[in-house]
Amino acid sequence: PGFRGDARGLLAPEGVDVAVRINRQRLDAVELAVLRAGRTPVLDEAAFLVELRDAVAPLEGFAAPVELASAKVRVQGPRFALEQMEGKMGDVAFRGDYRVDAGARPHRFRLEVDELDIARLEQLLMPTLRRGGFLRRAFGRATLPKWLASRRTQGTVGAATARLGDVVVRDLKADVAWEGAIVRITRLTAKLDE
Repeated sequence: PGFRGDARGLLAPEGVDVAVRINRQRLDAVELAVLRAGRTPVLDEAAFLVELRDAVAPLEGFAAPVELASAKVRVQGPRFALEQMEGKMGDVAFRGDYRVDAGARPHRFRLEVDELDIARLEQLLMPTLRRGGFLRRAFGRATLPKWLASRRTQGTVGAATARLGDVVVRDLKADVAWEGAIVRITRLTAKLDE
């Protein structure tokens, strides 16, 4: 199943219809089709805001779809952003933003969660972890799937509380860069529970 949800224009030039599609093959695949009656897409001219509610989008490499309760989709020329996102993936609720500048990489994101179970996060990422694993590359499967090879995102992740087994930390913050099969986590800070 592909994307489903409701979108309504909050601010759009007269005569511009807005359609939102999410391609399940790519993380960066929120596509905005801006059409004028009888004309080709005019994305370079467009500036508008769309409110998105109750959207569900499966993304390749994740064990559960992204379920957005709400978000604002802002388009200005070749740039777009999902702003003020509130949603969940599986049972992990999140808030944040996702920004794309057409043709530019990496895409940018900011995600915040109240509570994060690291073991649950690993389960959600298992389809990606299985495809990009060391043993697969070491024993002959060196080719990454197209969706994974093209993944280029960078941003920040924060969790009020994070848990790995019996270890609990507060105020976790990290910079994350995901490029193909490589994920780099830098500037990781957290406070241990006492």
